[in-house]
Amino acid sequence: MEWRCEWCGKPHEENDPPCDECGHGKFEEAVVQVPETDDENSMLVWVCEECGRNHPKNSPPCSRCGHMQLRKEVQEFDESELRSASYLDVGKEYVAAGVALVAVVALVAAGVIPVPGLGGPDLADVPGDAESADGFDLTAVESGIADGINERRAEDGVGDLRSGGDLDAVAERYNKLRVGQRYGDYEAERPSESYRQVGYDCSREPVTQSGVIPARNDERPLETYGSEDELAATVVMDFTMRSDGEGLLDADREAVGVDVHVAPDGAVYVTVTAC
Repeated sequence: MEWRCEWCGKPHEENDPPCDECGHGKFEEAVVQVPETDDENSMLVWVCEECGRNHPKNSPPCSRCGHMQLRKEVQEFDESELRSASYLDVGKEYVAAGVALVAVVALVAAGVIPVPGLGGPDLADVPGDAESADGFDLTAVESGIADGINERRAEDGVGDLRSGGDLDAVAERYNKLRVGQRYGDYEAERPSESYRQVGYDCSREPVTQSGVIPARNDERPLETYGSEDELAATVVMDFTMRSDGEGLLDADREAVGVDVHVAPDGAVYVTVTAC
């Protein structure tokens, strides 16, 4: 499927509104999730045909040069590339010089040695707004989404998900890197990597839902919503009605994290993850 209804999410073969399900008059390009390969030493990437930059999904334009054509490739790694250097291995080379501690701290700060919750990209510099935009309190929207998911779970007779804390940090990291890849020089990452970087240990396979309310013809999407509650309700309906939306309503889930970020052109990026 290449297109889906902006309102209810029903997939369609062609961009030929109105929607068969709800009658809405606009479609958007569907996001196609690329399955991971079975080989632990390889992964699927999308490569820009113009400049060769790798992307984690088929989401043109290219974040480096703006080219619209990406091709799917299987990227192979050898064991040396997959093996992470331990703190001891890195430190040995500097002990003889008497600067082991300084060197390791410097590498951590630079993001060369990953430490959960430390190092890596500076999310504070991601373009756009994380707190408020166009008169909307984005924190209130995030709370409304979490509350709305729990209301849907109550309708299904399952318990509430606790919200806030480190799981919000996972959603924030993943969501902001998506924005940063589209509007800056950041690299997006898989949800599992965001969990690892934040240091959140999920005892089961987490479910992560992401979406974008795009800006079109210089129109800022938030201006079409009457309140934070209305926007939150729209997101909840969209995420829970998707084909994989039952993951957010799974009785075995215990916690939910939410992040809303408004890009410089007004596009609204939303990520919800549940563990």
